[in-house]
Amino acid sequence: MFGLEQPLKKAMAKSGGKIHFKAVLRRLFFSLNMVKSIIVFKFSLAHFHTGFGG
Repeated sequence: MFGLEQPLKKAMAKSGGKIHFKAVLRRLFFSLNMVKSIIVFKFSLAHFHTGFGG
């Protein structure tokens, strides 16, 4: 959580304390989606390997 604090404070200082909440949410949602798709991809890949190679 500490790695996220510095950029967040910088962004807040830049925009005068007003952070664009929607933009932050959208970025967070996008990164969560990326992580989810990567996990699903790895899981299906592992499942595929165990199904045929195991």
